[in-house]
Amino acid sequence: MKRCTAVFAGRLPIARSGIQTRSRRCISYAKPTLTQEALLEQIESQLGDDLDGKPMRIDPDAKTVNTAAGSLPISPIMDPAWIKSKRRPRKNDPGKISGQFRKKLSNNPFAEALMTPIRRCMNTDTLLPRYFLQDMEVVSHPDRPEEHWITPGPFSLDSVIPVYTSGPWSPTGQAHTNPKNRPESYANPPTISSDAINTDSKADGLDGSLQVERRRQSPVTNYCLSRLSLVEALSEKAGKSARSSRYRMFGSRSGMVTSTYNIHDAIWRPDMGEMILRQQRRAVVDALIYRATRSKDPDFRFLQSVNNWDEVKNIEKRGSVLWFADRVDPVADSFATLDIQHAKWWKKMPVHNLTWLLGGDEVHRLRESSEIFRNNDIVVLKLWRSESMRKLHLLLWRMQVFVSMEKNPEIIQPEEWAQPTAGGRAVPVFLIHDGGGTTFAYHCLEPLGRSVYGIHNPNFHNQEIFEGGIPEMGRLYTKFIKEAIAEPDFPARHNQDGGVDILLGGWSMGGLLSLEIARLLAEDLTVRVIGIVMCDSVYPFQDPPKPAQAPAASAEEGKTKNQILSMRAMTAARQMITTWALPVWDGHLYGRRPKISLVRATEVIPNEDGANTSIDVYRSQRNLGWDRYEENMFTEIVDVEGHHFNMFDFEYIPDVTEAVKQCLDSLDSVWVASS
Repeated sequence: MKRCTAVFAGRLPIARSGIQTRSRRCISYAKPTLTQEALLEQIESQLGDDLDGKPMRIDPDAKTVNTAAGSLPISPIMDPAWIKSKRRPRKNDPGKISGQFRKKLSNNPFAEALMTPIRRCMNTDTLLPRYFLQDMEVVSHPDRPEEHWITPGPFSLDSVIPVYTSGPWSPTGQAHTNPKNRPESYANPPTISSDAINTDSKADGLDGSLQVERRRQSPVTNYCLSRLSLVEALSEKAGKSARSSRYRMFGSRSGMVTSTYNIHDAIWRPDMGEMILRQQRRAVVDALIYRATRSKDPDFRFLQSVNNWDEVKNIEKRGSVLWFADRVDPVADSFATLDIQHAKWWKKMPVHNLTWLLGGDEVHRLRESSEIFRNNDIVVLKLWRSESMRKLHLLLWRMQVFVSMEKNPEIIQPEEWAQPTAGGRAVPVFLIHDGGGTTFAYHCLEPLGRSVYGIHNPNFHNQEIFEGGIPEMGRLYTKFIKEAIAEPDFPARHNQDGGVDILLGGWSMGGLLSLEIARLLAEDLTVRVIGIVMCDSVYPFQDPPKPAQAPAASAEEGKTKNQILSMRAMTAARQMITTWALPVWDGHLYGRRPKISLVRATEVIPNEDGANTSIDVYRSQRNLGWDRYEENMFTEIVDVEGHHFNMFDFEYIPDVTEAVKQCLDSLDSVWVASS
């Protein structure tokens, strides 16, 4: 088993305006409903009778309507020819699938994902097939209709468990002329609840209808990237910025449907990300339990266990591998695949580590409810030809992406969007995470005109402490950078010595780490740091060393999981900064320190008692106290609006992007001129 290429992270530039153009939804009509007779019947059914009690009739040739007062001209909207010209006829259903390739493609869940209609994430201005986005709806509270909530939509969970309806029936989707011919095992499918599967419940009638109905889409629906980090970032924000970012998803809508909703006041759950994940986990486990009850020896129609990885290649209709691992590696487990040698079809199988993907409670429920999962660590989920099985495969992969940890470093922006893998002319930049440990702020930047990589704290989720402090982090991140540069698709710009030039930078603690990494790479023969951009990185305020303490339990009450993890990471970061010995370029390295630019926030952090926080101790000094380290350290200082903690809010993103781009371009050009 080896890890697949990391998913394309995509750029996450924030739109300058909440008002965006949006393509109109296309509705198609069955051809029999577009005949002149059908349209006339539809129109005349709404006209009623005239004063003489006679039904009013339309003459489509003369374009008149018969009334008690005689024939009168009709409006164009009552003209069947005009109505037909404005309606798109529905395409004929495809014929019987022929050919091995077309049969395989028609049952390929990932091809189905790519065929979903294109939609836009309004917060990141990203266009993708709908499968890769999370649909969000505005709905009324069932008990308080005047109260509106933003909730996740039904697309990802729809039809994961089959819905049986009246009419010709077949478990494979191919219609049987006689529903009585169905296998006995399908005659009475179970009723599915959110807590357990009741295999003894009976459905009424021969149609075998499940009590799980497809929920209709809300009239007000929009989309955001299906990434837990983005949803939680929207949940964490407060005040005006929060309302602006959430409203952005719905601000582009037009039409009468929006007038009945006050989007600005719609309620967004603070645990939205965790709620979506719980829904997806519950739906997956329900579907797996349902399928397990119908995978009996010798058929093993949907699921089949294996004793080891080598046996997977012998399974027919293999789709993906479900694996209960002893340990969890969020990065390695995010995009793992199993290669099947010498296979003609399905050579690469997704591997889902259920221990990590489902969490402890749902894994326990799955193993308690199903013998095949209770007694085996490796189970193959097959590609049975049905919509619900494809939906289950897609939901598993969707969850994989939703909770995935990006490759470290992750690609945030390619230099050229039209050719994302092409070699670049500008020097790539590596942006290091802030004290909170994430790179979300850099995803919000608009295009910088060069390849942008982000490095997040690999211990963000497990909360392990870097015992060696910032120097240990610097050594690890230096290794990450060198590994990324060694990749064949890295957009390297080589210098005269054959080495690779790079830029470093980061917000707050990210700027300090950039300085440490630059010193570690100072004597490296393959990588040369030509400049550093510090985003409001203040000269370290040297408090007396104190033991690291986790935030008080009261401070974590009411916070989301990511907020708590970020607070703890910030506490550890402050401890490491206060004990950090700043690097020096002495001896044969004297005078070879990279050029450094500063993007500086101009405002102080609001404080109830009016006193400055430790971050603003040097705010009145233009170079933020760095004269204590080296006089005239910065080649350029660019001021931006906002204070230290809100300078990357959506309202400041255009100005911050322009400032960062200006500094990067200046450092790049200065180095070219001096070399």
